[in-house]
Amino acid sequence: MGVVKSNEELSLLVADAGGARGVSGGGDDDGRRRRGLLWIVRAAAVLVLLTVAAVVLRGGGSDARRSDDSRLGDSAVTAIQAVPSPTEGDSSGVGGDGDGGPSSDELVDLAGERDGAEGGEGGEDSVPRLPIYFHVEKTGGTSLVLYLLSLLSDTPDQVSLVQRTRREDNIFDAELRRANLLCPGSAMFLTTVFVDNAESFTSFPKPLKDSSRNAWRGCRLATSHQGQALQTMVRADMARVGIPERDFVTLGMFRDPVQFEQAAWRSELFMYHADRKTLGWGSLSESKFGTRISKASLADFSDTSEFATTMSTVHCTGNRDNNYQTRKLIDDQWWRFQERIDAGTDAEELHAEAVDLALDRVSGLAWVGLTHRFEESMCTLAFVLRKAPVDTEVTNYDRGGLISEAFRGNHPHSGSAWEGGMSTALRTSLYECNAMDTLLVKAAANRWEEDMRAMEAALDAAAQAGGNIASAGFGGEELDPVVYQRCLAAARQSKSRGEAGAPVQEAEESTASLGSR
Repeated sequence: MGVVKSNEELSLLVADAGGARGVSGGGDDDGRRRRGLLWIVRAAAVLVLLTVAAVVLRGGGSDARRSDDSRLGDSAVTAIQAVPSPTEGDSSGVGGDGDGGPSSDELVDLAGERDGAEGGEGGEDSVPRLPIYFHVEKTGGTSLVLYLLSLLSDTPDQVSLVQRTRREDNIFDAELRRANLLCPGSAMFLTTVFVDNAESFTSFPKPLKDSSRNAWRGCRLATSHQGQALQTMVRADMARVGIPERDFVTLGMFRDPVQFEQAAWRSELFMYHADRKTLGWGSLSESKFGTRISKASLADFSDTSEFATTMSTVHCTGNRDNNYQTRKLIDDQWWRFQERIDAGTDAEELHAEAVDLALDRVSGLAWVGLTHRFEESMCTLAFVLRKAPVDTEVTNYDRGGLISEAFRGNHPHSGSAWEGGMSTALRTSLYECNAMDTLLVKAAANRWEEDMRAMEAALDAAAQAGGNIASAGFGGEELDPVVYQRCLAAARQSKSRGEAGAPVQEAEESTASLGSR
């Protein structure tokens, strides 16, 4: 219902929405945001000089782009190695007997030792590639990070720590950094990435939390809510401590814009600072979470609901917090667009420029995931990293099981992207309000489908030849195509049971990936 059905329509939405929306003046929060991002520009200039030595050490350095063999569909990834398959007794990875669905007894043992450590690529002095994920709120990112950490854990102690993070209502960011699972400055839930007294540092780049040469050499994952600017921070801190820059394996998860707005509403618009200010809600520290929206309104998405009124009179008119996923993807550049908008530059023209930049960045990601295709996305993620897939049932963050009954309406589920139905008119208005995000997610969905086809073709070819898939250059790789095929079979069986499929009332009209569950 209300699903945009073509790229042409989406392009028109971008132009129409850009011209129709009003622009409000910048507030104090925006000024602080711009000032806070200015250091990134200065740091980038310093970084050019700081990395010269690292470039020499590496015999040419890195151009900071994704490696060609990191993306699905490239010939280096899809080529088949003419080597024997593992023995039939090898049961690593998501398994099944080939007749029915995979059984829980055949799932990978999370606590099992990997064949090789992640830091073992290319010899003692080499620095392995680094997965880096900019965590966009309300896209399933917490469960994604837990899945990544499960894939990348080498020891029982690391696995145990990841499981504690999943099951306990506590923050283990510091412990995960000490265990070399998270990189310096990275966090599961928080955006703050600098050392606590970063204000006292007058030079650039400012150090990230728990930063050291050894930490940067061995850490498994860089992630935070910081956005795409995290990449600049990570490069700058590597240069600051004096290690060769690690090539990035860039990861991005995207969500249907309407479902994104519904999830943001259920969370009391916690990341929409301008909207909260307009509504008089104040910051989260000023108003207790769970007190701003009544329980009855949390799940009411009718045309006369508080949600609909807030979206139309505040969120979609201020031009500050809408198109959130696009802003996050280009957050290191967005402040330039916002300044030009505030100065009166044509919004339609600027939105087109911003979308072009965002789409280029989607194209450059090594992996693209979709919230409403979460389980299948985890299979493609494991494939990109060449790690044996694990069962999402033992990795997903069960927020509902950790919070009190009073807040269940704010976080009603885990493992499902469906937030509730609404009219075609309201749904369409939200796509128009988030025209840039609508086009962004459409492009991400097209890229996801492309990658899925390339992955399945590579797996089928390798399986038919009785060989393994090609190495992607990581340590401790899983190259048996069957384990990834079983992962996809399990994900699709889950979808057939209705756990990840499009809702019945919308399935017939959902001809695009947008709007489906």
